[in-house]
Amino acid sequence: MKFTDYLADQLIPIFLYVIGCVGTAFFLWIMEIDWSIITIVVGFLMILNSTTFFYEWFRRKAFYDVLSEQTSTSLHISLNQLRRPSFTEGQMIYRLLQSHQQHLNQLELKELKNREERKDFMTSWVHEMKTPITTIRLLAENNRNTLMENVEEEVNTLEHYIEQALYLSQVEEAEQDFILHKTELKSLVKQSLNQQIKPLLLKEFKINWGPIEGVVLLDQKRTLFILNQLLVNSIKYCTTAKKPELTLESHVLGEKIVLTISDNGIGIPAKDLPRIFDRGFTGENGRRHPNATGVGLFLCKQLAKKMGMDIRVESTEGKGTTFFLTMQKANITSLL
Repeated sequence: MKFTDYLADQLIPIFLYVIGCVGTAFFLWIMEIDWSIITIVVGFLMILNSTTFFYEWFRRKAFYDVLSEQTSTSLHISLNQLRRPSFTEGQMIYRLLQSHQQHLNQLELKELKNREERKDFMTSWVHEMKTPITTIRLLAENNRNTLMENVEEEVNTLEHYIEQALYLSQVEEAEQDFILHKTELKSLVKQSLNQQIKPLLLKEFKINWGPIEGVVLLDQKRTLFILNQLLVNSIKYCTTAKKPELTLESHVLGEKIVLTISDNGIGIPAKDLPRIFDRGFTGENGRRHPNATGVGLFLCKQLAKKMGMDIRVESTEGKGTTFFLTMQKANITSLL
């Protein structure tokens, strides 16, 4: 609280105080009191009122300074850092803030409860959906023909979107049930490729294997989802103008291992690159594909971040895209 602000707020009381001093001096003069006594009386009143003025300023300054600092950096005010003031208007403000804080706490508890209910519902729904999906897949495997192969392909797509929905509902609390394991990176990459082998063969992809070595510390289930999503994107955005290719390799970077997944697809426009990990962003390429949701890469970024990974992308429109997934090497230190 600036002194000038307090002074401006007290202009009327100061004006009335000055009038009171002048009136007192005039009254004493009419009563033919000696000027020395009048000077002493008026001086005493000035000192008394000035002391009261500065005391009230310092008393309010401590409270309003903390309040101003908190409101300048955040809409949330912590009452733990705000001492209960001794002046009346400050106490009214403090009680109002207490009431507001209690209301916010109630809303937060309600939101947490609703979020848990949504999460439980989504988890239950996903598990319920897995039963008919498994049944359809078994029917397709036991009745091999062109129609059933197409059905199986659509079932795989459906399962991928259901998994997206599950992770999207859990993304804010996903780190709570992460299970980190030492995992051979090449084995995990092969597992992901095997899960996408049919669409890769359908699009006649050429797979280029570079060196993929090392053991990393990660949550296998979530990392497999990330790898599958990157492969799905490469398949979805390949081009018919040339034979599609996919290149996978890794290299060591200090205590990290960087896995690169490159394709020679349609690429990503430069103006879209800064936003491809934003929730719901589909970009120019997504607008050409009605099935694009803008959720897959957002989930990849969020899950990678929660596992201590980093994911970034480089792309040239018309030439292809490369994703870089940086993971922690598994060692004794990382497991402690």
